Amino acid sequence: MIDEDIYSVIRALERQYRTPAQIAVERVKEADYIVKTGLSIGTEERLFTPHQRVVYGALADRRCEVAYLPTDNLEIEHDVVQLVGIYDSIKEVNKKITAIDNIELFCALAIGEFHEGLRRHLAGKYEIKEKPAYYAHGSYADWYTVDGVEAELSNWKENRPDLFQASVQYLKDNNIPFRYNSLIATISGLYIWKEGGLDAFEDEALEEFFEKEDGLEGVKLVEKIAQVKLEFLE
Repeated sequence: MIDEDIYSVIRALERQYRTPAQIAVERVKEADYIVKTGLSIGTEERLFTPHQRVVYGALADRRCEVAYLPTDNLEIEHDVVQLVGIYDSIKEVNKKITAIDNIELFCALAIGEFHEGLRRHLAGKYEIKEKPAYYAHGSYADWYTVDGVEAELSNWKENRPDLFQASVQYLKDNNIPFRYNSLIATISGLYIWKEGGLDAFEDEALEEFFEKEDGLEGVKLVEKIAQVKLEFLE
């Protein structure tokens, strides 16, 4: 009965404000606390009170539509066109994004990857040689040069646009999916993102909601490139 009352409130909020809404209910875990101590044993500087948090009508789980936004940027248009459509949730949009490789990954020393088809294609136009290349921590790995420069798509875009465009054209001609940008779908839109520190978040928020999560990464949203329209609660 309580759950249905909460869903009724969500529906009323959505009708009134004409936007999808969710409600989070938190209950204190009376037996569990987190204490941040000082340098002296036993001193308590901060006390965090963990909560059991239940989200009703979660926006991240709503069906949604990724809708095109007009742009003059051909690279952004290329990325968005592949993602326009209806999805079961934001999670499904991000799964599709992950399944489309960033163009840099088709030729990247850091992961030791040079797409075989792309390499053969470029070999028909440019001289390709094998050559040891600096990898990391003072080590070297067998790698390639193309037309005398290290094989690295991330560098070609600025320093060798002819090699970059030849690679782009190969991928397009062979219907190989790729994207130009680092993308993330959120409840407010599809964005280009860049790496950012976790310092933007309050310590308490991280302690309270993410204390059991590993591999957290801060993300800064750079540019909104498509609308994400969430369905209202039925």
